[in-house]
Amino acid sequence: MDVVGMEEIKDKLGNVYRTFRSQQLRQSNDFNSQLLTSTHFAITGAHGTGKTMLAEIIGQLLMDFGIRGSEEAISIEARDFGANLQGINGLDDVTLIIDNLDRCMDPSGKYGEFTWQLRRFLMEHKENISVILTGSKNAVLKLYEEE
Repeated sequence: MDVVGMEEIKDKLGNVYRTFRSQQLRQSNDFNSQLLTSTHFAITGAHGTGKTMLAEIIGQLLMDFGIRGSEEAISIEARDFGANLQGINGLDDVTLIIDNLDRCMDPSGKYGEFTWQLRRFLMEHKENISVILTGSKNAVLKLYEEE
């Protein structure tokens, strides 16, 4: 897939690609195959800048390099995370894209229940699911700041 513009993003994606490729080579040569980098990402940017597309590309790389299973990345809207929690708790060896963090904040600009649901989910599945969050920089920072 050709991506026009976004040179800085393509450079960073190239780094992700090289890291995953290095990991794949280590595994194929019987070197220590412990994953050397996190497979969780937070992609930030304004609405319509290609965050979801980039998340899907990263999900495809995770699958292509054998870091995650053969199933394509699963994408859900952040505001639907809680309603889908039971279904996604059964997932294994996939990439989960949690899209549009901005849309699940309450009117006061807080995430409320979403924060603890997501943190609990990540703790329970940090080894067997890769999570990619997308949203504005402010939305992602608020998520990390909330108690």
